[in-house]
Amino acid sequence: MAPAGYGATTIAAWFFAAFGGNLLAGVLGTLWSEVGPTPFFALMAGVAGLASLLLWLLDRPAKRLESNPAEADPAAAGQ
Repeated sequence: MAPAGYGATTIAAWFFAAFGGNLLAGVLGTLWSEVGPTPFFALMAGVAGLASLLLWLLDRPAKRLESNPAEADPAAAGQ
């Protein structure tokens, strides 16, 4: 689904997102020994809520790009 010419950039963004997610999981995992179970799982719920909000906000632009591929690839618009 990557726009033409952006395959490597899309893969790099995917790996960067995986890196960030794993780093965040590690950082948040260290809090287990510092706080009790209730605040820890409340924090996990907050992180999940923020992630769902971010995905919801990105849904409309992603659908717009999927429905109009020429908008994602300016070189294809001139053809």
